[in-house]
Amino acid sequence: MKTLILFGGQLAALKTTVSKRISADLGVPVFNKDDIKEVLGDHIGFSNREENLKLSDATFSLMLYMAKSTLNTQPSVMLESNFKKHEFQQVETLSKKNGWQMLFIFMTADLKTLYQRYKDRNPNRHNVHKSTGDIPEDVFGRVVENYNHEVKPLSDFVFDTTTFNDELYHGLKDKISLWIKKYESLKLIKPDPFYLDSYKEAIHEYQDEVLTYQFSNPDQMDIFKKFENFRLGIDLPPLYVKQSYFWLVDGKDFIGEIGIRHSLTESLTTFGGHIGYGIRYSKRNQGYGSIMLKLALLEAKNLGIDQALITCNDSNIGSYRVIEKNGGILWDKILLSIDGHTRLTRRYWINLKEDGYESHQTSST
Repeated sequence: MKTLILFGGQLAALKTTVSKRISADLGVPVFNKDDIKEVLGDHIGFSNREENLKLSDATFSLMLYMAKSTLNTQPSVMLESNFKKHEFQQVETLSKKNGWQMLFIFMTADLKTLYQRYKDRNPNRHNVHKSTGDIPEDVFGRVVENYNHEVKPLSDFVFDTTTFNDELYHGLKDKISLWIKKYESLKLIKPDPFYLDSYKEAIHEYQDEVLTYQFSNPDQMDIFKKFENFRLGIDLPPLYVKQSYFWLVDGKDFIGEIGIRHSLTESLTTFGGHIGYGIRYSKRNQGYGSIMLKLALLEAKNLGIDQALITCNDSNIGSYRVIEKNGGILWDKILLSIDGHTRLTRRYWINLKEDGYESHQTSST
């Protein structure tokens, strides 16, 4: 799974210094917005603040293009910028379109330290960064507060550089390295016999647990024939529709299964929707459900589904949070009688067409 790491946050929080050092130590390419803007400024130039802002917008767009191009061939890339709220949202949308996993690090320090660093560096800064002139301390403070209010809540964690040292740096580097390793071997594939033993182990993990998703039992049927028949619509049980199955795997381990129904019946519109999935018991509550759904939505787009319907029990907080994290908009809540039990069911729509999910080819072993 491709990973994108963002270094954002306050002015003069050592974002460039830290991101370049981590890039060198981990061997992960980094694109720094200021560096790109300086090159563009030298070749294109600007004569006023308005032109400088346009240059900044062009720089940001170019940085995103470079990140996307790099991730076509590399597993990870890092971007460094202040990342205003609307810029972060652009990156978030791009990540969702392409099925990338994103980590946003908000870098900061106390106000006095930030402003002193700003004053110390400003005389030697490139002209493309000086179109506002020297920022007074009270205005600088308001900029810091605005980032704390609008951008900081969007981050995955905060890194304070007020007393920056090697120990803090190596802690951050190790944290990022572990995060990358967690996702680099994850992929969504078509069911493959290579993972059959791991799939059987997953079924056994549920022997003493309440099932929320029914895995197919390989001891009772040829599951791969079943999956292929469902994909092609061959010998389906009454009222069933075509369905494509995918497995989330990590290295040699089966993690979870997700099925995408190609169309909806009246019954599926009421309960079931387009997508149903299950995570093996030993891997639950570790974020895999959200990752698997993210990747599966790209496959749903491949199947021509523009509006994906997903349902879950109202009491299943983890499930509906996964759906909402992946863009689900609550349609309604309805009372249903299922297996003799009355349950309140949430129904969500995810607009794949509007979000521009991009088609891609499923990985194979």
